[in-house]
Amino acid sequence: MPKVMTSESQTGAPLSTAALTDEELAAMVWHEVSGTGRVIARARVVALLIVFVVIGGLLLLDSTPWRLWVFVGITSLVAVVLVRDFFWLKDRPLTAQMIPYVLTPVVVLHTVIILTTGGAESPFLVLYVVVGMVPAMTIGRLKPFLILASIPIALLWLLSIGAVTGLLPNLTPDLFGPQRGFGQNAVYVLTQATVFTVATLIGGVVILTVRAAVERTARSAAVMRHELVRTMHERNSDLLSLSSELAHELKNPLASIQGLSTLVERKLPADSKEREQMQVLIGEVKRMGSTLDEFLNFSR
Repeated sequence: MPKVMTSESQTGAPLSTAALTDEELAAMVWHEVSGTGRVIARARVVALLIVFVVIGGLLLLDSTPWRLWVFVGITSLVAVVLVRDFFWLKDRPLTAQMIPYVLTPVVVLHTVIILTTGGAESPFLVLYVVVGMVPAMTIGRLKPFLILASIPIALLWLLSIGAVTGLLPNLTPDLFGPQRGFGQNAVYVLTQATVFTVATLIGGVVILTVRAAVERTARSAAVMRHELVRTMHERNSDLLSLSSELAHELKNPLASIQGLSTLVERKLPADSKEREQMQVLIGEVKRMGSTLDEFLNFSR
């Protein structure tokens, strides 16, 4: 029988004609973000291995062994947490409440790397900028971003002020050469901290703006989908109603044709060609009636 569109997807699942709420849309966006975030969170184990090899190799060349021991000790503890998370996140979705927990080992590891490679003079100090912008990418809200970004920013300023005031010793490794020690240049250190802080905040705001634009686009797409589904639903209802009316209009004449054909067929000789042709006609009328019955059942 001819196919009539229904308000179902190609998979057979019914398409909702109700508009998506803001909560449902936020859940859809977070579902996509959490999928990527979970992959990134699990990839921290691979990143840790690379960092361990690179930084550990650099510290082996330094004349002060305490750096290597501190780095290896704390990195080993962080590794235990990250390996546990690797398997823990395997079958679990990443939620917004888990972001601080996921970021904590990263901040600790970055701080250890920075302390063992020069403190305020460390070439890895810029990692605080990256860590500070992660909440903007994952959570996507201004207040949580400011709260979580304040942690690496505070550590950045503690290291900078400690270097300027002399509260922290010279942490720069020997392998960086004899010209180390610009931490005594207060203008340079404070300017660097200011630039990194501003970069973190501006970068986070830019990411929040882009994410808000993506969410607006998703909301517009959801509204368009809702309108399309509603229009299709109304059109299908009209088609089903028309099918029902046509079936009713055709069944009555067919019933008359079938009845008259049966009467004529009974009056014809048993072995005549005309009787055989009339039987074919009656069979086709019955088949058409069955098709119309299917239309009626479908429209109900």
